[in-house]
Amino acid sequence: MQASSPEIAAMAIGFGVGGIVAQGSEAGGHARGRTPLDALLRIVRHNWPDMLLLAAGGISDGTAAAAALRAGADGVWVGTALVAATEANAHPEYQRRLIDMPGKTLRTRAFGPEWPDQPYRLLATPAVHSAEASAAQHNGTIGRTRLFPHSVNLPYDLPARSAAPTPETSGDWESMVYPAGQGVGAVRRIAPAAEIIEQMMSQARAYYCRPRQGSAGGNADIQ
Repeated sequence: MQASSPEIAAMAIGFGVGGIVAQGSEAGGHARGRTPLDALLRIVRHNWPDMLLLAAGGISDGTAAAAALRAGADGVWVGTALVAATEANAHPEYQRRLIDMPGKTLRTRAFGPEWPDQPYRLLATPAVHSAEASAAQHNGTIGRTRLFPHSVNLPYDLPARSAAPTPETSGDWESMVYPAGQGVGAVRRIAPAAEIIEQMMSQARAYYCRPRQGSAGGNADIQ
């Protein structure tokens, strides 16, 4: 189960879950947590040393993956980096903006009508900054899309302040918003998912196995 705080992790483990996805405050999209990933991982690992623990939030390259493993994670949960995969259910315009923009994100409550007033980390576009500066509610629609094409597959009018740029989306791209984690600056190209993962794990292995200060060497076995 995904947990954005030690308290939620404790509740989930109390209910008998078999593993925890620790979501740090760096995560893109809806992300309720305030605790940075490194600290959250260390707390959860300390309190539940035998629990399966995955790390999520800001992991877009091998350095971030290795840091999560060193903090106690058994594996990593990757989001933003895989939006740029050729297989992703993401519009090319969404992918282009992830790659071309400076890599800055903003955590806001102004977007996401499907979950009102909840924290949402997005690319820091002019539309996001404008919404943050204005308390006014925006009505109307900004485009049209299809949600969950493998299940519902129904046309859907995008309300203002939405973020659902799937391949079937059309509309005002400047008014749409683009979920992204803090690791988006490391996302620089579109590639097959297998290639993205292979490169990330290769980087992670090299970083993790590098001797740390005061250490005789690494002892990693990263798959």
